[in-house]
Amino acid sequence: MVRMSPGATSNESPVRATSTVHYVVAGNGIGPKSAVNIFGVEVFRRHLERYRDTASNRRRSASAEVQTPTETLVLDVLLHEAVWPDSTPELTIYDTTIRGVAAVNDRSRDIDRLDLAESIQPLGWGTAKFRIAGVPEYVELLRYTCDKLGWDGDKLRGYRCRIRYPFYGSQVLMAFELPMK
Repeated sequence: MVRMSPGATSNESPVRATSTVHYVVAGNGIGPKSAVNIFGVEVFRRHLERYRDTASNRRRSASAEVQTPTETLVLDVLLHEAVWPDSTPELTIYDTTIRGVAAVNDRSRDIDRLDLAESIQPLGWGTAKFRIAGVPEYVELLRYTCDKLGWDGDKLRGYRCRIRYPFYGSQVLMAFELPMK
């Protein structure tokens, strides 16, 4: 999870609170002149299981919270070819204003689901296909990240949810069904 305050620079260190890492953009500006663009990457190695056993029907997810009013939210999920190869993501958007962040397998949160016309766009394979309007260096940033991690960017498939003016106090979540062992 990334929590950002509007303002100047992002040179402060992240702060860990339980299992959540908070990133803070320094400054206290308000209004259009204090707007900033934020680009964050999280890499999860061996964080989530790749398979489920026969007794469970669990899903795994990636999500983004809207805790600061924003013009555009882009949630990209990039997966290696060996990770959940036959799983197509399902999009769920939750209202988090009263009960906070939702867990993908918590059916009690179904009441907090928002019925919106947003969708997931499959991006295909390879970082060259992950271009995004308004971020001209996006593909180069992804290639740089792959190079630093020793990954082949052509073995990644991507999914994107792009929302103009997402609801403040919402969580955008892409859920993937775990395949059987």
